[in-house]
Amino acid sequence: MDMRESEMSIDDAYHLHVTSTNKAPLGTVVVNPEGKIWFWNRWMVAKSGLSWQEVVGKKFTDQFSDLSNSRLESAINDALRHGLSSLLAQSLHRSPLPLFHTLSDTTTRIQQSIQVIAIEDRSHQRFCLLMINDVSIAVRKEQALRKQAEQLRSIAYMDALTGIPNRRRLDEYLQDEIRRAARSDSPLSVIMLDVDQFKQYNDNYGHQAGDFCLQRISHALKAALQRPADLVARYGGEEFAIILPDTPLAGAKLIAENLFKHIMNLAIPHEASSVSNYITLSMGVTGLQSKTHISGSILLSQADQALHQSKHDGRNRLTVFSETPHQKS
Repeated sequence: MDMRESEMSIDDAYHLHVTSTNKAPLGTVVVNPEGKIWFWNRWMVAKSGLSWQEVVGKKFTDQFSDLSNSRLESAINDALRHGLSSLLAQSLHRSPLPLFHTLSDTTTRIQQSIQVIAIEDRSHQRFCLLMINDVSIAVRKEQALRKQAEQLRSIAYMDALTGIPNRRRLDEYLQDEIRRAARSDSPLSVIMLDVDQFKQYNDNYGHQAGDFCLQRISHALKAALQRPADLVARYGGEEFAIILPDTPLAGAKLIAENLFKHIMNLAIPHEASSVSNYITLSMGVTGLQSKTHISGSILLSQADQALHQSKHDGRNRLTVFSETPHQKS
């Protein structure tokens, strides 16, 4: 073939360019040096409901009143005046233009990523090319992955048997609350509790009954806590721990007494117990003193020591941790 036969005329090249741009699965807009729309492809027609006859020759910002003083308007001006190109990512500019998947439903805009590109014609007049991508599917996938990650994180922090937070969540939450208490100089209390003679319960009623017993107790403990910030977690086996932000020891003792009542109201039979005919609890409580710097492991150890003192003294009671002889409730 002769080279001249393969050469395309300017009209043919222009026609091919327009056809290609109209077939492209993205919005293409060209704004002239005066800020008026020079080109508006079919994707823009389909997604905006504005035909090219309605918009060509008119100021781009006049077509969209909510673009006034927007980041997109600034980006277009920077391209036309200074030759600066930019990208308006969806993460910061979700839906700058009123574009929709179907014009029959204009309640939700398309999620958009917009490239703003400075271009010049043969006479070096500066134009602005806008390329608008629909990133809605990518955004939905990202949201689904984030939700899945949150669900996995939630599972990792939950005790499988009782459905309340586990030891891992307890440790992290306690450290967070210790730091917060230090910043705000506020009190913080910790209660450790143990189901009295639970081994005998399992031996007498069976492990399935034991699991159900722990579930009932965990739900009762959770229900007894009134504030969203209070956290009850399974510490291990039949032991539970409770974190009480903004709570002094006196308040923690009142909460512990309320917990005793809740468990008593369950009236779970325990014929193998030497303490009572029903399930009972032993508790230990400690607190973070004002302006005291202490680790979560030390607080838990203190509460655990007080708990063991309660068990040593006959169970079904509360002991407040003290460096001096223990104070019993």
